Amino acid sequence: MTINPLAIIPKYESSNCTDNHTSLSTSSGCFGFLDSSWKTYAGGAGVDTTKYPSAADAPTSVQFAVAAYTINKNGLKDWTCTGCDAKFVDYVNSHGGTSNFTTSGLSTNPADYSSLDTTAGRSAFLASSGLAGLEPMEVSHSATARP
Repeated sequence: MTINPLAIIPKYESSNCTDNHTSLSTSSGCFGFLDSSWKTYAGGAGVDTTKYPSAADAPTSVQFAVAAYTINKNGLKDWTCTGCDAKFVDYVNSHGGTSNFTTSGLSTNPADYSSLDTTAGRSAFLASSGLAGLEPMEVSHSATARP
């Protein structure tokens, strides 16, 4: 069974979607998208970027759909690149590398993630992903690369 990265990345990028902004860059949202990357990937996923100009402006369901689009397109490279979150890279490596993570076939339909627009829904998602008890962690915002 592979690990669903949509359940893991927000822990490292936004303390499980509780810290959606950084003052060090334009990185925002559950997945730490830079505004420029958000516009590219959200647009590619069919999201109206005039309505949601940054990840933090979008509902959680839309952020997850855009992250799924990004992962389906690029695998985990946008989160495991040089200068990206070293703690997430360590997590990936300690769990057998990127080949042990789902990197294709993730739904890009925001409706499939609509339950995540509530705190209870996000908690249930973590529990159903085998991550019950995965506590939010302190986020170290890097001014370097982000998706």
